[in-house]
Amino acid sequence: MTFGARLASIDSDYKNAFVRNMIERSFGKDESAEVWIGLKTRAELTNNPNSHFTNFGEEEKIDGCAVMGIKGKWKIRSCSNLKPFVCEQILM
Repeated sequence: MTFGARLASIDSDYKNAFVRNMIERSFGKDESAEVWIGLKTRAELTNNPNSHFTNFGEEEKIDGCAVMGIKGKWKIRSCSNLKPFVCEQILM
């Protein structure tokens, strides 16, 4: 964790749309664009295990780490893949 930031926990439709818009602004309409979000194996949020919000595409396996694509859907990828990431920081 640098500067007190962590991978973004997407726990609402609002945050999902916010991050999806960030991806679109950063990558344009590139359908292959994916960024890491704060979700890992067995669909547990890395920093908010009590949240039950998910946005996985149909038939998505729950074994690995989650990425979000340009359309806002989540997919599972091997946690060792190199990808850009979205972080959040709690301001005090």
